[in-house]
Amino acid sequence: RSQDFVKVVLHVPAVQKGWDRVVGDPIEVVPLTRPYGIVVGGSVRAEVLADGKPLPHAEVEVEYCNERAPATLPAEPFVTRVEKTDRSGAFSTTLERAGWWTLSVSRGTDKGTQRASLWVHVGPVEPR
Repeated sequence: RSQDFVKVVLHVPAVQKGWDRVVGDPIEVVPLTRPYGIVVGGSVRAEVLADGKPLPHAEVEVEYCNERAPATLPAEPFVTRVEKTDRSGAFSTTLERAGWWTLSVSRGTDKGTQRASLWVHVGPVEPR
């Protein structure tokens, strides 16, 4: 059995609070960098929690979500980048293209697999 816990943080201009809230899922990716207003080449930091505690040395899959399937697929290491959490469950990654990205982590339990994903959007720098 597989369970997915997905998080997308929406920007509310008047508030801009709560984007780093822990929601209490069995496994979750908690942003340490505000997960919106990210520009191409920006870095994102996040922490992975399992049962409310930091999950050290976990593999985090970083994937760009294409708007349409490319004509040819690159080699697997260029499709899914892997980061590892440090001893405190934190990781960072750089997002080099505009569009949607997923930061996902999985773990096996006695009931099956649990996966948490944080979706973030990267935009081009726009003049004011």
